[in-house]
Amino acid sequence: MILVLLYDFVVVLYWPELLLAYAFADYLNWKKINCCDIVEKNVGRESVSLAVCFFSMEGIYMKMKWMAVVLSGAMMAALLPGVTVVRGEGSSEASENSAAGTEVVTNLSKIDPSAWQYNADDDVYYQIGISYCETPADTTYETLAVFVPGSYMTGTENGDGTWTCEINSEGTVGSYTAENAPIVMPINTPGYSAQSALTDYTSVTEYTGEGFVYVHAGCRGRDAGAPAGVTDLKAAVRYVRYTDDTLPGDAESIFTFGMSGGGAQSSLMGSTGDSSLYEPYLEQIGAVSGVSDAGLGSMCWCPITSIEAFVSAFKSASKNLGAFDQLDGGQGENTLFGYGDGNGAHFDATLAGILSELENEYASAYAEDLTKTDSAGNTVDVRLNMYTPLYYLLESEEGYQTSQVAKYWRIRTGIAQGDCALATEMDLALALENIDTVESVDFETIWGAGHTQAERTGNSTDNFIQWVNDCMSTK
Repeated sequence: MILVLLYDFVVVLYWPELLLAYAFADYLNWKKINCCDIVEKNVGRESVSLAVCFFSMEGIYMKMKWMAVVLSGAMMAALLPGVTVVRGEGSSEASENSAAGTEVVTNLSKIDPSAWQYNADDDVYYQIGISYCETPADTTYETLAVFVPGSYMTGTENGDGTWTCEINSEGTVGSYTAENAPIVMPINTPGYSAQSALTDYTSVTEYTGEGFVYVHAGCRGRDAGAPAGVTDLKAAVRYVRYTDDTLPGDAESIFTFGMSGGGAQSSLMGSTGDSSLYEPYLEQIGAVSGVSDAGLGSMCWCPITSIEAFVSAFKSASKNLGAFDQLDGGQGENTLFGYGDGNGAHFDATLAGILSELENEYASAYAEDLTKTDSAGNTVDVRLNMYTPLYYLLESEEGYQTSQVAKYWRIRTGIAQGDCALATEMDLALALENIDTVESVDFETIWGAGHTQAERTGNSTDNFIQWVNDCMSTK
């Protein structure tokens, strides 16, 4: 700890330009500043490797970046009113759907209009167990359920407990109709776990009562290995667009929301829209092709992202040596970047290099895991990029401008959360602010809150609903 504090002090003393770069991002055109270049000029490669040995994670590059943000911005973010960045009318519009004009290819049936069920107490039509991919890897998870406000449908009883329904274009709930209602998708995957498919009716009147169409998509978890979870969610979005003519709601107004690992996967749904890196995985499960999997908005509470860049020194006792990439491969994130057999695998190339130089006993295990390929022929570095929003958002990364980024973002985190670097959410917000096609970034850090669905006032559900309504009013 003394070494960490001493080193942090030296960093602050000798590299003020880094602090200024991150503290005053808008003024210094942050997206053009290369943190790694600044650090390398000051300390060089050899010092970087030495520093990584002390911190047991991704190196001085990211250590400098996190500390700069924490020292110059985290306290201000916690104490001052939340920051919302809204683009003016002159901002660039999102690029056209990359799938537009392409042929839709699938053998999947659309939602059956004669298979609806009806809950009279909630005035909701619903269907459960809808297959959203042709060749699912795990039928336990890869189905979806839809819940539709009763006003959006005209139903006729079939006599067997089911209803035949037509979309009622005249029905309204508040300001919404069957044509323009937003579609919301929960992602409840703590620690990148699986999200169970629904097998029975679940009341979601807090959403349907507001006029939202609610889509619950089951998805595989970390045991299946990345990018299984996001792949499944993308396949579900594609199916919703494919069956748009038989499902009420605006398929171009899809909002995802989640917390922790769910918040991370919501941020990925928002940042990786139509990324070609996912295509081979979507093909493997027989997802609909020729339609977009991009969303309109992403709600993220305490998203565990930038896994590779976590610096354990900031949260001593929070994570063991190696943080997310534990030496024994025992972390949940090791399983996430495993190969679908439920076993952990290493993914941290920087730590692998250090262990090799030190001729450490773990070096061979790291080296072996980093060269393995998955069912799509990709090594772990590719899959790590696919699960890193900043890979798609930073101009310095190869993934920049290779995806359709959601227009609307709401990010909340507790100042005391200890599951990932304190600056993770701030980095995400800053990166998004520099994407021309992003219309709004609503970001707040909550004083006194930890790793939870942190909100300054009210509750997370009501605030999310209000945010969706606000986005739809400016869409």
